[in-house]
Amino acid sequence: MVQPLTLAREQIVPTLEPLEGLFPAGALGRGTLVGVQSRAGGARSLALALSVAVTQQGGWAVYVGLPGLDLGAGADLGIALERVAVIDRPAPDQWATVVAALVGAFDMVVVGAPSRVRATEVRRLQARTRERGSVLVVVGGTRKVQELHDQAELRFGVDESTWHGLGPGHGHLRARSVVVLTGGRRGAARPRRVPLWLPAHDGQVRLVDERVDEHHAGADVDALVVAGSPVVDGGAEIVPFPSTG
Repeated sequence: MVQPLTLAREQIVPTLEPLEGLFPAGALGRGTLVGVQSRAGGARSLALALSVAVTQQGGWAVYVGLPGLDLGAGADLGIALERVAVIDRPAPDQWATVVAALVGAFDMVVVGAPSRVRATEVRRLQARTRERGSVLVVVGGTRKVQELHDQAELRFGVDESTWHGLGPGHGHLRARSVVVLTGGRRGAARPRRVPLWLPAHDGQVRLVDERVDEHHAGADVDALVVAGSPVVDGGAEIVPFPSTG
């Protein structure tokens, strides 16, 4: 007889510990549609970070329609590149068909948002994702494809992004602090604010309240604190989720 704990583990995909605060139950469930957008840059980096533990623990990830994706940066974050596939941007009228074929074949499908998508295609992709148990991560997009993000069970918005390490006339970029705003449907509807190092000076993903070498990282953690926002689990603060337009 299969134990309940085993079943529970099979129903989630591995995630890095610093990212657990992004998820309502501290874990990313299989069959989830995730939308990732950004006002300040960093959406692709966050999407890469979501797939790190998947590949490290024997799963497979595929990146679709993300031209110029920096897999070197992904490797620095810890992605096992031998567990990764990369596919060019599909033709607009084939986007939903290509993505549907990949869902179920890979543990995580990270895809650049198309130029347009029909509501019926979104519903079919969402149903297929739930049925096959993959995680579908949609990155970016305009208001023409907002339906994708509106229907996502989890929505992440990178609202602040600051590189650290440069001084007056010297130094080089070593670390980036970001603030991720979370939202979504059902259990994810309660918005939160999660400050992260993406990456920290050592190349890893970390919470900003973890101990880091501030001299090397150029840390300015105070700049990420919002006055009056109560701190809750996982280093997250309760805030309104912004418009993703």
